[in-house]
Amino acid sequence: MRAKPTALPALLPLFSYRTVELALIKMHDVKPKDVLAWRARFGAFQRHGLLGSQPGSGRKVAYAPDHLHRLVFAFALAEVGIVPSIILSLVKNYWDSKLKDIFRMAEHVNIRGGSDVLLFLAGIAAMIDREGALPIINHTTMDELGSLALALEGDGRPARAVVINLSAELRRFHFALAEYHPQQEDFELDRPTPKAKVPKRQVRRGVKPSRTAKE
Repeated sequence: MRAKPTALPALLPLFSYRTVELALIKMHDVKPKDVLAWRARFGAFQRHGLLGSQPGSGRKVAYAPDHLHRLVFAFALAEVGIVPSIILSLVKNYWDSKLKDIFRMAEHVNIRGGSDVLLFLAGIAAMIDREGALPIINHTTMDELGSLALALEGDGRPARAVVINLSAELRRFHFALAEYHPQQEDFELDRPTPKAKVPKRQVRRGVKPSRTAKE
């Protein structure tokens, strides 16, 4: 029996929309009657910048590991009732500075072993009620849960926090992804190809290049 993976498959560096959609639907146990509404939310996240820059028109959408992490984050928060505008704001303002590295730590634990990495967010309600309010974004591990108390002391913010076991969420996603990857669409993705060198036209000295005159 094949062991279940705990990290992204190494076969292909990019994943198709079809593969990612199937994996997320399985991960979140989306019922058939709810797929259209779920797909509309997925599309709205993409249109409003969850994944960063989008490919140009006429190209197939290809998802790299960083995109998959953003999607896991967004749907994990959506499941506990965080509104899309707050999710998008967190990604826009804190992905590169904080969240990306926390996800990498969570993946590292799944690959190398160790205590699961937990992400905790506090002050989310304040972001809804007060423009410019800053959330607390931090992480800890299962064997060091005491640091979570720092986010719940109040300090002018509601003493509540959203806690996500990122390592466990990523394992769930990888298991689902492995079930559907690769799809035929994964082999049809646009991938960068080296540009062919165009030889320069050589002109002999003293000889003018010929021009074709219109009759």
